[in-house]
Amino acid sequence: MKEALIEILRKHIELKELEEDSDTWRSIENNNNGYVPVDYAHDMVVYQNAYFSDVHDELTDISIVIYNGGTAAGIWPLSVAKNTQNYEIGSWGGGIASAFTL
Repeated sequence: MKEALIEILRKHIELKELEEDSDTWRSIENNNNGYVPVDYAHDMVVYQNAYFSDVHDELTDISIVIYNGGTAAGIWPLSVAKNTQNYEIGSWGGGIASAFTL
């Protein structure tokens, strides 16, 4: 399921998954004049995914680093939660957050 969702996103967005590009995610945090909303901080995304994995039957992290012409342009915390037979795409256990772009 994760691979299928990432491929759908790849058709529309130049991206790398958080788990394969965490150094760039952290670089965006550190190089944005010291300002990235705490909800977008790498460690907060990891924490929220761990927390919500205990709340849902299943939680899959699909957070991505967004690129534009090969240059990192933003970060987007996303996950897919499964409860019984329902799947929901969101961020931090709630609705879909907007991407944080540079």
